[in-house]
Amino acid sequence: MGSQPIEVFISHSGGRSFRRLPSPALIGQGAEVAMAGPTTLLLGTDSPAATWLERAVSPDSSWSTPFEAHDEGAGLTDLAFVDPFHGAFVYCPAPFALVYFGPYGRPGGEVYLTNDGGAKWSAVHIPF
Repeated sequence: MGSQPIEVFISHSGGRSFRRLPSPALIGQGAEVAMAGPTTLLLGTDSPAATWLERAVSPDSSWSTPFEAHDEGAGLTDLAFVDPFHGAFVYCPAPFALVYFGPYGRPGGEVYLTNDGGAKWSAVHIPF
């Protein structure tokens, strides 16, 4: 309940052929997908219990988990990279925060940044 099998395929031939990557260790439902570069793939998922960001780097393509939160599935969105090193995502999007925590609950929309291709992520405070 709250998760689905995830299969990831990657092509280095413009879609003429694909290679199946090993399945991520942690599974959720839905997915945010981004490529930091031609050899680095990131996959964001969530379940009713947690949110995960999984990362695979070729050629071995084993998955690591650089971000994990046991948060009732707050999720993440807007996972993107501007180059092979610098990327961002929004953790706990506002619609989730409002529905599950109400207008005075947990703040939504925390921005996380990376400068190493997604191996480590840091929350960024944005003053209003």
